[in-house]
Amino acid sequence: MGDYDASGNYKWKSLTDAYKEYWDSIGCVQIPHHGSQYNYNKELSKIDAYFIISAGINNRYHHPHNVVIKDLLFNGRVPFIVSENKSSEVHLLIEI
Repeated sequence: MGDYDASGNYKWKSLTDAYKEYWDSIGCVQIPHHGSQYNYNKELSKIDAYFIISAGINNRYHHPHNVVIKDLLFNGRVPFIVSENKSSEVHLLIEI
């Protein structure tokens, strides 16, 4: 989702409408805007998928925000935080 703002009902509906043909096939989601609480929508944690958050080490905005991490964890999701640190790489094997 990159810098998409998924907050609020209107933006969430726009997102789900745009991907309605593929929604049930989504298996990996990039959390919007490095895990900012202002671009996040709690509906994301209802998707049965892997969640990637791209955030720099020691970034000045302290992304990802703890509200986003807590929401994902409390809903049984495991966020993968990827940074410029090579050890934070995530590799997914997709079988079709």
